[in-house]
This record gives sequence, structure tokens and C-alpha cells, in this order.
Amino acid sequence: MKWSINQLQKFRDKGLELNETMDLEEELKKIDSQIRGATPVHVTGRADIGSSRVTFHLKVEGALTLPCSRTLKDVHYPYHIESKETFLLNSNGYDSEEESDEVHQLDGDVLNLTPVLLELIVLEIPMQVYSEEAKNEDDFHPSGQGWEFISENQKKEKIDPRLAELSKLLQTEKDQD
Repeated sequence: MKWSINQLQKFRDKGLELNETMDLEEELKKIDSQIRGATPVHVTGRADIGSSRVTFHLKVEGALTLPCSRTLKDVHYPYHIESKETFLLNSNGYDSEEESDEVHQLDGDVLNLTPVLLELIVLEIPMQVYSEEAKNEDDFHPSGQGWEFISENQKKEKIDPRLAELSKLLQTEKDQD
């Protein structure tokens, strides 16, 4: 999604409506190696165009395929992002007190929205994603050679074999009280 400043100025009075679908899968995979796949990104919204700035009101929708944090199986992760992005056409339009949102500077005479969309999507990725299988299995606990996962409930019930005799002694004292 690229426009030259001259193209944007043609829409100055009426604004610019956005409704596009873009394939950003390869770019997303290059940015974050955990992304295993991505559906085409659907971008809707509008652009308010002034003499010194362009403000995009965006809705970005799509889905990513990410690894489950427990099982490493593929997880379909849909996202819906709403954002307001402002691009300065020249440096005269910047008022730091007025602006609370991020402001982007143009690189040359072309406004390229794609890097901003990539950044918004990557920032939407959660730290951990769980598959339905991992969410539904309360008893699912990974283990390996010489280790196992112990939940808080199991921790209280399981007694270290080295302390079993002491535990019996403490239990006897509680029963006498």
C-alpha cells in the first residue's frame, strides 16, 4: 500500500477509503521466526488527508499460525487491530503537544503503509499461545529424562520419599491433638 504525495493530494477534499487484502506472509516470517503461516491481511478504514499530514484510521484483520507453548503444535491465532497512524508530509505539521499517537516521517515522496502494518501485526503476537488440546487437558504435563512438571496441587500431595518417615511422625502428632 503505497501512494505518492501527489496521489494523496487528489483525495484531500473527499478522503481516501481503504478496503484491501494483502499477502504479508513472507515478510512476517522474516520478521518473526515463530510465525509458521499467515492468512491474507484485510485492511479497512479511511485516510484523512491534510496539507501537512495524513491520518489513517485502520482496522486490520487476519490470522497467524503460531506454535503452541506446550505442545509446539500449530495454533490458529486470529487478530483484529484498530489503530490510528499519522504520517507527516512535511515537518511543519508536527505539534508535539497536540500529538498523542505515534507520528511517522515520510521517506522521500512516497507514503508506504506496509511497514506500519507489519509492525502492528508483530506487536499483536502474544508471549504464549496454547492449542485447544493443551487448554482442555488439565492433566497434560510435559516431562523429560530426569524431570517432570508438577502442578501446585500435586506438589502438596506428593511427599519426598526421603521425608516419608518424618511426615508420618507429623501426621501422628496432628491426630493426637
